Amino acid sequence: METITPTQEIQYDYERMEQAAKNRIINTDTYNRTMDYLRGPEGWREEETYVLQMRRSPHGYLVACGIEDAVNELVTQPITQEELDEAEQYYAANNVPFFNKDMWQAIIDENDGFLPIEIYGARDGTVVLPGEPLIRATGPGELIAHFEHLFHRPFYDTLVATKGNELTKLLGDPNRFIEVGKRGTPDELTHLRAIKALQVGGDITMTSNDAAGVAFEDVRSVGTIGHRYVQRFPSVEAAFRHAVENLDTVSLLVDLVDSYDGMNIALKLKEEYRETDKNIWVRLDSGDLKAQLRYYLDACNERGYTDPIRDRITVEGFENLEDIAEMEAMLTEEEKKRVIYGGGGIAVSQQTSRSDASTGFKLAEYVTPAGVVEPSRKFSDSPGKESLPGEPTIIVLDGLARYIAQYKEMDQGTDLLELLYANGQIAQPSSIDQARARRKAQMPAIEQMVQEGERAVLSAQTIQKIGALSTKYGIAA
Repeated sequence: METITPTQEIQYDYERMEQAAKNRIINTDTYNRTMDYLRGPEGWREEETYVLQMRRSPHGYLVACGIEDAVNELVTQPITQEELDEAEQYYAANNVPFFNKDMWQAIIDENDGFLPIEIYGARDGTVVLPGEPLIRATGPGELIAHFEHLFHRPFYDTLVATKGNELTKLLGDPNRFIEVGKRGTPDELTHLRAIKALQVGGDITMTSNDAAGVAFEDVRSVGTIGHRYVQRFPSVEAAFRHAVENLDTVSLLVDLVDSYDGMNIALKLKEEYRETDKNIWVRLDSGDLKAQLRYYLDACNERGYTDPIRDRITVEGFENLEDIAEMEAMLTEEEKKRVIYGGGGIAVSQQTSRSDASTGFKLAEYVTPAGVVEPSRKFSDSPGKESLPGEPTIIVLDGLARYIAQYKEMDQGTDLLELLYANGQIAQPSSIDQARARRKAQMPAIEQMVQEGERAVLSAQTIQKIGALSTKYGIAA
């Protein structure tokens, strides 16, 4: 037998990666240290405001999700002396320049490790239009900028939640979709974030991931057999028959050899076992899914196999929402009761990159050494990528009129950015039920705006700040 090294004597790269990721002082982009150095030893204390926008959406709107979790990850635990000592040792040992130890020591000594900042953000389920502010963070500028990467990351949860709303809107019932994307995400936590987002955005609660049933009260994990089971038998029919005989409910995966042969075998078994209590379903997974679905439905209709429980059909392997829409268009209302869809990539990995949301976390306001508050803005050669100046927020009047206004500019209306964290104190996070209710209350007005091509109105103060900055840089407002 070949000799291998005992596990306990090996240090894996993964262990080092985990350790590095846990240290919040080390976990930043290099250019943040460089810019901090350029401001001088105490420059980090200068107050600034940064604003996160998601400037694009594949669907014309966004269901915010993950912002509260990102804030919790950032601020729930204080920065520790152990983190600082580890960071100092690393930077010194590797001759890495521009490490501001004094900033982090001040956070630990003066604030017990808690970040001296304020964060306003959109709670889970808040429905916004592309370009509207989603997070506003104020405090020591270099300290906030250090965590820029974390402020960006809710783009993923938000895009998945938005996809969840689109899926449920298309199918009319969240119980007609099963999430099966565990293998399509980079790690377990990301997949659980996706399942939470699908609940927030579309009330979708069925998944193939058992861990989600532990993490979320309303989630139900489902699944029967896959290809590897069928591959172990001398024939497809032998595999199907064994499963039917040993399970009360089974979904037969018909495409191991030929989908039409698999469907015919399933029909044969349904006839044989019709007088029993067996629920014999099929799962379509490859090839021309629309044609296969129509073939199998017609065959079931001819035989009277139309029970919405006993004669269910699951369709997987489609490429996009348009494929689902085409299949839905050919179904009768009665047939829709028997057809459900299972999707992995379409829910958790397609159209979920940062570029799909075009996130920007930009400086919006700063205080000069003389104490003067100055708005700031990033202009852009790419239309739609300009940032918002000042302290922008979203104000909704009477549930309809919508403004990108400045903080406390408008006395009336509802401010969609709520205080989530302030100097060591954190707001109670939203429950999934609260997030769902928020989405359902706000969605009708947003859908109407999307259909009519409308956008939020810039308030008087926002227009004034943009105008002043345009003049400053010699740009036409």
